[in-house]
Amino acid sequence: MAKSAMLTFCAGDDYKHCMRHGLDSKAKYCKLHGIDFICEDDSAPYYDGKRPMPWYKILMIKHHLPKYDFVFWSDADVLIKNFSFSINEYASRHSNINFVFAKDFNAVNTGHFLVNGSEHSMDMLDLIYQQEHVINHMWWEQSAIILLLRDVESFSSKCHVEENGRLFNAFTPDLIQKEGEKAEPYIYKHNDFLIHYPGFKKEQVLRMMERDIDS
Repeated sequence: MAKSAMLTFCAGDDYKHCMRHGLDSKAKYCKLHGIDFICEDDSAPYYDGKRPMPWYKILMIKHHLPKYDFVFWSDADVLIKNFSFSINEYASRHSNINFVFAKDFNAVNTGHFLVNGSEHSMDMLDLIYQQEHVINHMWWEQSAIILLLRDVESFSSKCHVEENGRLFNAFTPDLIQKEGEKAEPYIYKHNDFLIHYPGFKKEQVLRMMERDIDS
């Protein structure tokens, strides 16, 4: 059986408090599926405070990837809903691919993605982090990945974009109010794996998670 981990970066006491239901759901899911759940914050050894917080997912993945066959990145603003879905089984079907991303209405969304534990994946993570011209882009590391998928064949050829973005990155229905009908194909439906709440204030996310946790 593959050795796998789910990684999440969650910094700040207030933010951790607001994400607590989601973090608890991940810990429960990982225990059921034999996955290591690793949640770190700005006390981690790779954190230097020189970039916006989302960039540190790249350094966190680099820090832990050598110990695993694959890792599943998951943003903090996420609630697991379907505990029977197996990310291990899904990853096994893409074992020859370095990265698996989920499609969304902006090309791909990096709230969740799979990384194969190979040396080439480490090189690709370095390449993402080297895209310094988009350090302060509104999509941060996601912008770097979108550009690399579009422009660098040696990167994109080692990646798979999951057309069914809901499979492991379904969005809260509240996102339609912000993004309109283009978000609809990617909105959470009953029995999807999880709900992702991107772009909302932490207090809003807490209220949404509390609404959704038993629904």
